[in-house]
Amino acid sequence: MVLVASTFDLFICFFVFILGLLFSLCIRKVFFCSIYRAIILYVWHTIFCILYAATSLYINADATSYYSQSFDPDISFRIGTQGITYFVSFFTQSLSLSYLAVFLIFNVIGYVGLISFDASLREALKYKPKAFKFLATMIVFLPSVSFWSSAIGKDSIAFASVGLALWSALELKNRIYILLFAMLLMMFVRFHIGALMFMSLIMALLFSSGLSFKLRLLGVFCVGLLLIIIPFTMKYVGMHDGLRGLIDFLRWRSTLNMGGDSSIDITSILVPMRLFTFLFRPLPFDAHNFMAFFASIDNSLLLVFLTLCIFYRIKNYHYSFKSESLFLWSFVLMSVLILGFATANLGLAVRQKWMCMPILIYLLCLYLPDYRFASKKK
Repeated sequence: MVLVASTFDLFICFFVFILGLLFSLCIRKVFFCSIYRAIILYVWHTIFCILYAATSLYINADATSYYSQSFDPDISFRIGTQGITYFVSFFTQSLSLSYLAVFLIFNVIGYVGLISFDASLREALKYKPKAFKFLATMIVFLPSVSFWSSAIGKDSIAFASVGLALWSALELKNRIYILLFAMLLMMFVRFHIGALMFMSLIMALLFSSGLSFKLRLLGVFCVGLLLIIIPFTMKYVGMHDGLRGLIDFLRWRSTLNMGGDSSIDITSILVPMRLFTFLFRPLPFDAHNFMAFFASIDNSLLLVFLTLCIFYRIKNYHYSFKSESLFLWSFVLMSVLILGFATANLGLAVRQKWMCMPILIYLLCLYLPDYRFASKKK
């Protein structure tokens, strides 16, 4: 397998890149992003897309499997892994796109998550000191964010879903349709995480204050849909015995991918450390290769950011709290608990934590000091 097979393929890749750039300029107004920032974000994300595409040819990457299997003429649609392969087959069988060209298409999908994540942090830090805005910008430009969300596979679509869900939650009344679309995206790649997002929406619609009657009615309607989704979700993940099935499922998931240098024995770690491992490892002392070292640098910065937010929370600074935060908190807590227990491999944790980390970072940003309240205290 090669990135491009001919000069014509290289031209098509450049054409896809330009289309993606034009798309980024079209949607930037939705996220109140300047032209300069939108271009920088897109180019930065594309750099890691090309880097991932080149690297994937020499490592055991899921992207190569999705691409090679997409040429199967008998492939059918199913949510999850086979759904990704079916989606890729449209570009390989119908359009005959090269490996790099398909990567660049998924790059655009992941970019939607990046620009919406960036817009959400800018909104959270609108009245915060410049030092915190700079720190948040550093987080947006972390290599881990763009690297994993730019490849052929589930991660780019899941990251786009989380970014859109976060952005829509900031004004749930006006962006409810964006949130519903984000949930459908997540259900397409990881149905159980999409179901958690749906449950969180129900909690927000039923228990948040200041919502219209139509949204309350939508919440009641969603409860009915939830009764249909829960059995399907349990069947999808292989659970058939309620709570006992959930426990067995988490135990089974925690034994997957235990081989290799990046594996850990999750069953031997205490619960707090297990969650910490999912969110913030590998750290520098865990680094066993070049990629793990760079991931550890990103995690160290995230850990410093978390410590800073906890410090200001202890000092009891005021922070803005919207009723829609109920959706964000419920989703991030449930997803961290489930993914933290079900993920055994550090390599998987580095990728899958970005299904909840953007929301957690946003919520932590709300604890940072606000100069509007600081000026009142003086």
